[in-house]
Amino acid sequence: MKKKVSIAILVAFSLLVLTHHLIGVARSTAPLNVTFIDVGQGDSCWLHLPNGDDVLVDGGKPQAGPTIVAYLDDQGVTDIELMVATHSVIAQDGTITPTVFVYLPIVCKQATPPPPVRILGGNWVEVTGSGPYLTLWVVGEVINGSSQPIEFVRIKGTSIDGFAASTYADTDGISPDMKSPFQILFQIENRAFVPCNENLWQDLHVESYNVASEGPYELLITSQNAYYTDSGSTYNVAGTITNQLGESHTFIKAFVTVYNSGSEAIGRGWTYTSPSGLDPGENATFHVRIYDWGDCPGGDHDIAGYQLKVIDD
Repeated sequence: MKKKVSIAILVAFSLLVLTHHLIGVARSTAPLNVTFIDVGQGDSCWLHLPNGDDVLVDGGKPQAGPTIVAYLDDQGVTDIELMVATHSVIAQDGTITPTVFVYLPIVCKQATPPPPVRILGGNWVEVTGSGPYLTLWVVGEVINGSSQPIEFVRIKGTSIDGFAASTYADTDGISPDMKSPFQILFQIENRAFVPCNENLWQDLHVESYNVASEGPYELLITSQNAYYTDSGSTYNVAGTITNQLGESHTFIKAFVTVYNSGSEAIGRGWTYTSPSGLDPGENATFHVRIYDWGDCPGGDHDIAGYQLKVIDD
């Protein structure tokens, strides 16, 4: 008798919880959809409420899970606001344990794919200034994962102290699957000491860009060499190029991104070639200098490699 009373009380409690979600149904003119899903041993009950909420009562044994998920997926259900499991557990000795489980909420949404034009992380490499506020220098990359060339990619973020900042990708134009470095400066409060592996910014994202009619023109690199100067504090990438294209190009620039052993961008730099304008078949030289932040405390800021592109964008 006590077991029957206990089961009745627990079921009543379950219905009381449901009342929170069903209270507006009587006043609504939209239909209340109730569907029973065959789970092999009894039924699972799915209620789609007029306000758009979804409630699932019982789910059968674990092996019934894929059946329920597949059905709800076919119905376009991406999240469940309330799930109630009510049943009696029968042990081998015949003991009956009344059980009511109430879970709120349960989210089953699929992961949102990343935007086609996006940031590939960022690393801060230097802090300058004095007084109550300092300037934080952050280097990162943006990738064009779309199928069209783009230009004028604007990047925006906010320091952890609430100061917004923005910048543009180093290259004006970015072809599909091409990466471009950037550098953004944040204002932060003066802290006694912050290691380089501590993020002091948030919400770093691509704010805007334009679809371009054509991508940048990439010129042929005929030689390149990387070396240190200034007692190891300056990383140099120098070499020569030729205009292998069948037309003249002006304002040719060499862009260098340096990486640590984890392939994270930790520095960038660019320069115009000398000369910056070339007719077909003509040659030019370039020399890009990047300060090496390897002594920055914390994180991996030792240069392990670089990427070089010479383009007319």
